[in-house]
Amino acid sequence: AVRSKDNFKYYKPYNSENSVYIGMMIHSFLFDLNVDIDESYDVKNLYPEKYRELKEYLDEFNCSVNKNPRGWL
Repeated sequence: AVRSKDNFKYYKPYNSENSVYIGMMIHSFLFDLNVDIDESYDVKNLYPEKYRELKEYLDEFNCSVNKNPRGWL
């Protein structure tokens, strides 16, 4: 997950850890923590530009980590 300075939080898609749904892919989420501190309402359709921005940021960060397996930035 990644959080922006203006209080949006993005979760990337991931596989379910529930043994019943082990093969199920959980989709990505975007939360506006200014109005939804409990992270209950996905707002990626309301803020597509913020969704895209945070997704790209996290993808680039993960790419840079994968290029440097020792973890030094």
